[in-house]
Parts: sequence; C-alpha cells; structure tokens
Amino acid sequence: MLFSGGLKQDQKIDIKEIFHEYLPSVKTVPDISIDKLFVTADLKEKKYQFRLAVTSEWKLPVGIAQFQLKDASLDLSYVQGKSNGFKGEISSTAVLYSNSNKEIASFYSDWKLPADFLIQGKFPEISLTDLADTLCGEFLPHAEGLPQIVLKDSEIALRISKESQEKSTEINAATTYDFTLSTTIDAEKIGKATLFFELRKKTASDFGFITGIVVQPDWSPASIWNELGCVFNVLVINEAGLILSTIQDPKLSLPIFEKFRYVPSDLKPGITFFSGLKLEGNALGLLKGIFPTGIEFNLYAYINTQSIGQSEIQAGLPKADGKGAITFNGLTLTIKPEKLSFDLTAGAIFRIEGEQLTLTGQGVISLEERPSGTFAIRIEDWAEPFGLEGLTIEDFGLGFSLWSL
Repeated sequence: MLFSGGLKQDQKIDIKEIFHEYLPSVKTVPDISIDKLFVTADLKEKKYQFRLAVTSEWKLPVGIAQFQLKDASLDLSYVQGKSNGFKGEISSTAVLYSNSNKEIASFYSDWKLPADFLIQGKFPEISLTDLADTLCGEFLPHAEGLPQIVLKDSEIALRISKESQEKSTEINAATTYDFTLSTTIDAEKIGKATLFFELRKKTASDFGFITGIVVQPDWSPASIWNELGCVFNVLVINEAGLILSTIQDPKLSLPIFEKFRYVPSDLKPGITFFSGLKLEGNALGLLKGIFPTGIEFNLYAYINTQSIGQSEIQAGLPKADGKGAITFNGLTLTIKPEKLSFDLTAGAIFRIEGEQLTLTGQGVISLEERPSGTFAIRIEDWAEPFGLEGLTIEDFGLGFSLWSL
C-alpha cells in the first residue's frame, strides 16, 4: 500500500518535531521551520521518504557575522530492518555576511544525518586577515612583519555551541554556533604549512580567534623577523608550531597539535612560537654531555613585533632527567636576543658516596663568535659531609667555564 502527502498551503512545522519523532538520537537541532513537506510511504514494505524545503530565512549567528543557508532542502529515508534507521542529508548554499550585511563568501554545504547538527563545506579563497575581521571585528593588534596568509580550499565546520546545548531548556535562549576552518597554506616567509582556525567567545558580545599553524620541522621565526636570527641560527629545533591569537587561554588545546610532544599550555594574545629543542650546535651542544642521548628541551617564544629584542624566549627541561650522579629536576634557559646570551637556572640532585645533595645553579651561555658558558653551582647546609660527624658546610660553591671547540 502506497501513501503520499504533504503540508497544507501556508502551513508550517518546526523541524525539531520531525527530528524528535524520527531521529531522536540527534540532540542538537537548529531553530528553523519548514513550509514545504512531501512524504511518500510504502506501508507494506515499511519504506518512508521525506522531502522538505526551507524557504524562510535560515540565519546562523557566527561571531559578529552570520551565515545564511539558502535553498535548503532535506532528503530523509527509512527502510525497516536497516540498523541506522532514518538517514539522509540537508543540503544548502551557505552565504557569509559581515555585520554590515556585506556578502563575503558563498559555498555549497551539507549536514549528514543522523549525526548531530554539523554544517560542512569548502570555503572559497579568503585571507586570514579578512576572515578574522569579518568574524571578530579585528585581526592581531600588533602583527608587524607578519606576511599575508591566504586560505584556499578550506574545510569549514559549523556546530551548535556547547553553551547553547547547555541552555537548550531555557526560554528564548538564543542559539550560538562554533566555527572552525582547516586548510594547507603556502605563504611567503612561512612556506608550506597546515592551518587550523577556531572562533572563540571572549564575552557575551565579544569574539576572538586562535589560529594554529604546523610549520616545517626546522622553520623558525627568524624567517620573518631577521633580528631573531642571532638566536635561532644557533639553535637546532624540531617539530615546530606557530599560534596567532587574540584571546588568552590557560588550557590551550587544538586538534592540529594533538600529536605534538610539547604545546604551551598557557596562551597569551599575540604571536607564539614553540618547538622541540635539540642539544646540538655550538651553543647548546655545551650541555649535551650532562643529559641522556636524544633528549629535547621545550622551546617557547612570545614574539614582540614592536620590539623584537624584547621578545620572551625560554627553553626548559620537560621532566626530571640527567646522567650519572646528577639528576636535574628543573632547568630553564632564558634567551635574550638583544644581549646575545642565554641565562640558565637549574635545580639538581647530586649523589656522592651514598649521600644525596640538593644543588642550585646559575649560568650564562654567550652567543658570541665562539660560544662559551660560565656556570656556578651552590650547596647549602651540607650536614656531616662524607660522614664527618659534627661538621656542617653552610655554603659551598663551585664555578667553571666551557667553550665550544
């Protein structure tokens, strides 16, 4: 027995009603109504086909801008005995408008069912600066020297935000949406890289963004800011990333960096570079002999584009480690581009003749033509050294220097 039917003229229905009845597993559904619905059913075989059209405006607020989904249509089918039940897709043309109602871009998009609300599509060419300005109202406040980054063939995703899902039971709660974009780039002074852009909410009406870039393993910021060459030209780096951000995030987590051994956890607004740092080369090769083979430090650089010499650059031991009788439980290199030197501070455990001593140390690694290092080690309150009863060494120090060959 075959059956067909549809909505009466001028009759509307909330799309959530259809999802609640036939796709109950879908928990995130946008606020839209449909005014064209056609249904066919084979009652004997229990096969159903829904075709829906949305002719009213379907606008999704994203940052300070909005996406409008035009000519949206839904095809939904069901065959008894199929494990997934109803399945189908909603397809549409997505148009991005600025807050001044200027059309920025348009592209084909779709939402695969029965998954939760997720609009995906391939974004047309746009610069990172224009995208950030459209969605957030600004790019980085200080980006002197940063080359233009053009985004081509980008994959975008729109989801109902977690905040809106949590407020779904509130009356008149406005739905907000998350926006992400991923692509590969080939930018001047950066080269080929993978990029991920994420819109973030700062306040109820203020938005920012985080852009993570996986650069080539040996790339450094000196490719853009030549003044940093005095530092990075003597470092051997590995597995590098670049972050452009207008927000602060104390618990940074981006999918593009999920396989990285080290990612800085506390992100500040601005330009951040990070990588692994090998104990190789004339400068850090001076430290190679006191650590196991293959160890890498974590390198963090916060780039001050207004005064490159004032950039914050640090490298640190990722965990307690050492060699022989010495175990370092902390070691930090503070790198000063304007002074051509590394300041070193460290804490360590030294084992000798069955005793375990706590050491503190300081030093300077100079980046002159022939790199050298000057270090001082200190022990305080060494009670009964080598078993000598009644003797306490209140303060013991040792200084030494190293030069590269």
